Amino acid sequence: MRYNLKISLLLAAIMAIATGYPQQESRPGCLITPDEMRAYTDEVRMQTDALKQADKLHFYPVERLDADSISIEKFLDLNYLGWPLRNANYSDFPGWAIGNFVDLDYYSDGDEDYFEDSETEDYECGHRTYDGHQGIDIGIHPYHWKAQDDGAVEVVAAASGVIVDKREGYYDEYCVWGGAANSRGNSIVILLDDTSTATFYMHMKDGSLTSKVEGDYVQKGEYLGTVASSGNSTGPHLHFQINYLYEDDPDGDFTGYNQDAMVGACNDGSYFAAFEEQPPYDDPAVLTLETHSSSPELYEDNCDKDIGLYYDNSFTGFATVYFRSKFRDWVDGSSITHWIYYPSGLVKTFYTRTNPTDNRTFFAPDQAVGFSPFDESGTYRYTVEMDGETYSHYFAYNCIASQTLSGARSGHGGNMVSFSINSTQTISGSSANYIQYMADEYVQLNPGFEAAAGCRFVANLKGCNNSTAFAETADATRQVAPESIFSELQLYPNPSMGIVNLYWPDAGMEQAALRVLNQRGEIVYQSNISSSDGLMATVLDLQDLAKGVYMIQLTGDQQTIVRQLVLQ
Repeated sequence: MRYNLKISLLLAAIMAIATGYPQQESRPGCLITPDEMRAYTDEVRMQTDALKQADKLHFYPVERLDADSISIEKFLDLNYLGWPLRNANYSDFPGWAIGNFVDLDYYSDGDEDYFEDSETEDYECGHRTYDGHQGIDIGIHPYHWKAQDDGAVEVVAAASGVIVDKREGYYDEYCVWGGAANSRGNSIVILLDDTSTATFYMHMKDGSLTSKVEGDYVQKGEYLGTVASSGNSTGPHLHFQINYLYEDDPDGDFTGYNQDAMVGACNDGSYFAAFEEQPPYDDPAVLTLETHSSSPELYEDNCDKDIGLYYDNSFTGFATVYFRSKFRDWVDGSSITHWIYYPSGLVKTFYTRTNPTDNRTFFAPDQAVGFSPFDESGTYRYTVEMDGETYSHYFAYNCIASQTLSGARSGHGGNMVSFSINSTQTISGSSANYIQYMADEYVQLNPGFEAAAGCRFVANLKGCNNSTAFAETADATRQVAPESIFSELQLYPNPSMGIVNLYWPDAGMEQAALRVLNQRGEIVYQSNISSSDGLMATVLDLQDLAKGVYMIQLTGDQQTIVRQLVLQ
């Protein structure tokens, strides 16, 4: 075996190629001038007044707030904001990066050079903004136009309140400054429970907006739409903005003053809403790790919307595998080593990259590595460490059909197969432990399996074949259960609008605890189910859950069954 590994390493060294591509910085923005925003604010105020007159502006019961007498702390209690974006499907990688913050420089000269440092200032006294910008521009990644097409990044309500303005029907693929008939594009404005603070969500995808209308109440975290490039926009992103004192003023003075929710060294401290967990100014993270069967492309320019990626996670024979990574806020001048591990845990090869231009959304030059029949069969790990976090991507060479796993497990590890995984493994409760089971057909957790609190554990149906399908499209899913011992456990329809039938004619268990877990592994629904003459059937009402991918977990009689469900 040692001889074979040496030959493999030699072949890898001969076939390894560093492929250099143009560096691509994706920093989409939206040239909405203060005058345009003021006009938009006036429209929303009129909409709000009309809703009041029609008695359609109802909030959860909260004390009416007087901004002249109430403390900042009480405003904050009502208005702590969640992050307004989330990945539509489970991912170990964030799907976003901040491009522009609010411009706090009120003394700009108003010329057409919107990026002069002397005329811009963000909340940390830097210049990650442009002249007159009143919101936060959050771009989507790793491939912004593909992410828009897939609906890969969803916009969610940062705080609860009433929809007071909703606009849709606008073209959503702008890629240049100006030219849009409606500067904010497909958008939603929510007046929060304090009845005074409004949150704005702009540039969304046409046809993706919630079915709720003006006057409807939305909960914090509720789905609003997906990210796109409608209105004045240079590329897919969310413009998120906050205005406070957004209410009728008996003196007729202008209200709806713009506010920066980010707290830093250069804003004035008058906050009427702020993030519960504010991202750091520099927020380094890995945006993707990928494997491809051919050399993947990059967009030629900001208006190029076609890209060939050739995703693949399963290889055989003499194969060249192309490795790609993308990073967010990699500005510390460091070098990052990319490691590729055999299934046995030995290092197959490694390579190092740097970001020479402090590009905040940086594609590192790709690496091509050769594989041959001398290499081990099984699941390989492609991994990097950044800012103290470990990120991993798994792929298979000579994919194994099924695995039976046992014993203690720790660290980062994954098992990718084309059929089934049965496990009695134990994973200790350390945050450094992250284990993934990826099987195309089913995962069975048998008596003795334990994932202790504090570790991370994921079981899904993204094995050697399904995982590439999920990378190619956000809609891919199995609608029919596999032909196996558990094949008769069915969820239908799947994908579903929220009403799901669970049917299992030969359950093999008297009772089962049913849990629905979201993409973060949190239990969002649970109940107990009993069988009758071996038949287990029930109807799940999941209409209150947001769109996305969930795991259905049935546990009973010392066995656990996991199925994936897509809500749309």
